Amino acid sequence: RPVKKVKKSVREKARRDALNDRLEDLSKCLSKSPKDELKTDKSSIVFAARAYILVLREQVEKANACIAAERSEWAKTKREMIAEKILVEQ
Repeated sequence: RPVKKVKKSVREKARRDALNDRLEDLSKCLSKSPKDELKTDKSSIVFAARAYILVLREQVEKANACIAAERSEWAKTKREMIAEKILVEQ
């Protein structure tokens, strides 16, 4: 049994280390510049990541709205040009 516990504790430590490495990477991604102090506690990292994701979602929604408006404008222009072409051909 002790061997099994040792293996389990080694696996658990490796899992924790991997998670901490990923959280450190995430903290670096969230820093605005290399000079910024990195967040080190997990709660702050997750909170900052959530806030950033919400900002990105809002930007995507705005970009999609702009794209939809542009498509609509292009479709309108296309219809107008087709109508104009038909008038010229008559």
